[in-house]
Amino acid sequence: MAPLDYFRLPLQPNEIRLVSLEASAETITQAKWKLTVASLADKSAKYYAVSYRWGQPLDEEPFKSMTNDRASCIHINGSDVMVTKNLSDFLHEVQRDKKLKEEEFWIDAICINQEDPQERSRQVSTMMGKIYRSAKCVIAWLGDADSHTQRAFDHLDHLAKTPTLSSSETQLVSTNHSASIKGDGDGHCWESAIKLFDRTYWNRSWIIQELVLPENVTVRCGGHEKDWSVFWKASHKISTSDWRAHFNNLGTDMVSRNTARNYGIPTVLKATRESIATEHWSDVLLHTLIRSRDFEATNEEDKVYALFGLIEDSVDVGKMPLLRPKYGKDCNPAKTYLNVAVQLLRDCEELLILSCVEGRSFQKVKIGDDPLPSWAPDWSVRKPLGLRITGYKRYCADACFTEDTKISREQKLCTWPAIVSECDLTVAICGLKVDEISFRGESKLDIQKGSSFPRLLKLLLSLPTQYPTTEEDGLEAFWRTLITNTDKKRRTPIKSPSPLGRGFAKWFLESPLSADA
Repeated sequence: MAPLDYFRLPLQPNEIRLVSLEASAETITQAKWKLTVASLADKSAKYYAVSYRWGQPLDEEPFKSMTNDRASCIHINGSDVMVTKNLSDFLHEVQRDKKLKEEEFWIDAICINQEDPQERSRQVSTMMGKIYRSAKCVIAWLGDADSHTQRAFDHLDHLAKTPTLSSSETQLVSTNHSASIKGDGDGHCWESAIKLFDRTYWNRSWIIQELVLPENVTVRCGGHEKDWSVFWKASHKISTSDWRAHFNNLGTDMVSRNTARNYGIPTVLKATRESIATEHWSDVLLHTLIRSRDFEATNEEDKVYALFGLIEDSVDVGKMPLLRPKYGKDCNPAKTYLNVAVQLLRDCEELLILSCVEGRSFQKVKIGDDPLPSWAPDWSVRKPLGLRITGYKRYCADACFTEDTKISREQKLCTWPAIVSECDLTVAICGLKVDEISFRGESKLDIQKGSSFPRLLKLLLSLPTQYPTTEEDGLEAFWRTLITNTDKKRRTPIKSPSPLGRGFAKWFLESPLSADA
């Protein structure tokens, strides 16, 4: 059977292809599927968009042998189309589901001609956001089910419905609450929830726009499904209560690095959705790049391209030469990262992007034989850099404008002190020397790994009993400095006395310290 000829289904502006089941069969390889063209302007076009990972859904058996290779054959419009095993599993589930088998689907691997770089670029730069916004529902496909799936879905549903304790209540009943958590569905339920968040789906850069933009999202794993609201509510409960410590302390053999990060992703995506309505497009793009730094993309340039759907209502990316997606022989991840850095330096009202630049020894991508300039982040580097906090409003470290400056964004950018030269790849800015770094402690990553921190202890012991600038004791000045003395809304100092201070002192005294400190 001949390969599918996509040129028989050409796309006009604002058009997409949709795939649907034409005839069921005992096996997915015998089933027949139909590919048609639909217009997003046609309100009667009702379809599901599928958010999924091409490769293995979980890095363990029985999924370990699955790859990104398109090794499974399906029949569409009388032609052969090769898809990945994970997508084949989803299509098999469509055949089994009485409701889904009657629906139409937008699936990137099938509905976009993957061999046509121009079509891929056009769809990514102008259509992806519209496709997910216009879908009547997005299905987040986590992969085929396993023995943990049903229990995990039930436990997350239970967490989503459980009232959250206030901070004062949490302090009063922390011991009893931790005990009740262990019995709250028992350890097997938590183990299953961990397995669900350990699925590789959560690591994809593309899920950001795929889950942020649509009105309706259903999370599906095999034949099990839950509304997306269950996931972000449960995620919020875990992230903001004693459950977080319990979740992280279940044992290193059970909680992987991915899981420790992934359970907070639904909460982060909900916050991203809310920020789109209030922030300038350049801030949305930069802040999301920072939040998603440790996400993965098969093509490194997609670490940037996967976010363009978030801003397409505010700016036409296809008409911006520096941001317009490029695939095929014209594609270069380093050039993509350089271009987005130039654009953000010109459009953001701050120099936050400079704090995202890693040392050259960590960089992975190059422009030919040359490294990226010292002011352009390499977004393919997934290790977290700095505090990764966005949206500070309290500080205005700007030589040209104070926080009270009453001028428009356009007026401010016209006199912006950062001058970017694309010719010699330089950024000229004015700076003020405040002080010199005379000593450094252990890194955030070292402390997260549970290492001892003799240098931090030495730094603390070198402080006067009473810090002269603020008249606070040395320990309080120390912890306030670590978090820039700013509350969670990032606008005002933390009030004193603060439970954060008590918590920091307790953690500091109980953490392992080096004997030679």
